[in-house]
This record gives sequence, structure tokens and C-alpha cells, in this order.
Amino acid sequence: MMYETRFLVLADEKTVVLDTLVAALGQAYADVFDDPPDDELLRGMFRTESVSDVPNNKADGAMKLHRVTLFSDTAEDLSLVFAGFVAELAKLARDSKSGIRHTLKFQDVVARMDQTKFAEEIYEIEMALREVLSFIFLHTYTEEPHTFLARTALKTTPKDEPPRPEDLQQRHENQLFHILFNEYSLLNEPAETKLTNLLELIREKDSFDGLREALDQMPIRRDDHAGFIAGLQKLLDPVERVRNCVAHHRTIPKRTLDNYPQAREDLQCAIREFWEKVKQESGP
Repeated sequence: MMYETRFLVLADEKTVVLDTLVAALGQAYADVFDDPPDDELLRGMFRTESVSDVPNNKADGAMKLHRVTLFSDTAEDLSLVFAGFVAELAKLARDSKSGIRHTLKFQDVVARMDQTKFAEEIYEIEMALREVLSFIFLHTYTEEPHTFLARTALKTTPKDEPPRPEDLQQRHENQLFHILFNEYSLLNEPAETKLTNLLELIREKDSFDGLREALDQMPIRRDDHAGFIAGLQKLLDPVERVRNCVAHHRTIPKRTLDNYPQAREDLQCAIREFWEKVKQESGP
């Protein structure tokens, strides 16, 4: 497997960056293997792409910006070594005596493997969620399979280019494929009542209670269906936090990572229970 991680390293001019990186990689190897490679082999795993002088207006000396790649083509599992090197590099950036001022990590093959796994999981979750929500809206609005979102407070994305019903039909999609992940829990918020609609309601209703009931009417009124949507806010937030990191290729914070498995399990459980109830109601 080809392991590859690319960095930008901002360092003091006098710092021998390659020696510092080799020492950090050696420590990462020693934490995983009893017999790490010698420095010469470790040095061969680095490729310096460029070194640029960087203007420095402060009085603490000139700096250089190094573009460096760490790579290895091997059958050996080096994921822990590469992850350990990233941790060691972070320590160096925090140590004012190291000469390393700032580091940025790009093209991280280990992180990409982890994020690919999460992306596949979240794809399955989101498609399963869309299936349940589509069932709920089709159950209520059988004549509006591609336009039911107008009954809610939501708009498709992008706002200025809503998908046409014929295009949705051609792609076997509906409007749920064109809203944001954090909007699924808002699907039962009614559409904003415009002034003209309000005047019509006032004329039609013969009591204040009747008017209030009409204004407060949610798009989905069946208790179990409305309850499923209402419960999504708590369930979706931890999943969305991971989803955002994956979508924008960011490292997932530990707290976010810790909250994800239980939220994923709870959401999958809610979806299973929904279909079990549907099956019971539909009979043999």
C-alpha cells in the first residue's frame, strides 16, 4: 500500500527541518515496533518538494517554509506509525525550542481511509433516513410526490434553482435529496403564512381557536410520524458533526468521534422500529 502524507512546515531559518522530522518519525516507529529502521532509511521516506524564504518582520530571525512529503510503498501496516508521526509533529509545533513554528497537514492517506469508512456509513444512514421520511410524506401527500416541501418551512438547495418535478422523477428522487442534513429534523415546521393567506383564513374561520388551529397545523399530523421527525434533532446532531468533518476533509475531534457511535446506533434503531411498526400495520 502507498502511504503518503504531505505537510507545510514553517520553521526558523537555522533549523535543520529534515533532521527534526526524521527524529519524530523514529519516535513514531519506536512506539509501534520493537526494531525501528535506522535514520538513513527513515530519511529516505521524506521528499522535500520545495523550501521558500518567508519574510519575517519580527526580531527573532528569518524563517523558511518547507513543503515536505512523507511516503512509503509497503505491504506493512504503517497506519499507526503515520498517525504517531502526526502526533509527534504536533508536539514539535508546541515546543518553542524545536524551531518548528507552524505545521499544516494535507493528503493524509491514513485519515482518508478513516473518513472513507465514515462516508460509507453516513451514506447508508442518510439514504435510510430519506426512505422513512419519503414514506411519511407520501403517506400524507399522495398527490404531491415532488412538491410536498412547499407545505413546510424548508426550501431546496440551491434556493435559486429548485429541482423540477420531471427531473426528480427521471432521477428517482424527491425534494428530500435537495435539503441540508440538519434540515431533516425541521420537516414538520409549517410553511410561513403570507398575508394574503392569513386574510383568507380569517374570513374562513368563525372563531379564534379555529384560526389558531389552522395556523399551527403541522405538515405531518399523525402522531407516530410526527414523533419520528421530532426525535431527529437529538439523533442527527452527533452524526451531522462527523458528516461535516468528512465532507470538508477535516480531522474529526475526539469528543465528536466519541458521541458518534451511540447516535448512529440510536438512529438506526429508530429507523428499524419505524419499519417494524409499518410491517405490523400492513399485516401478513
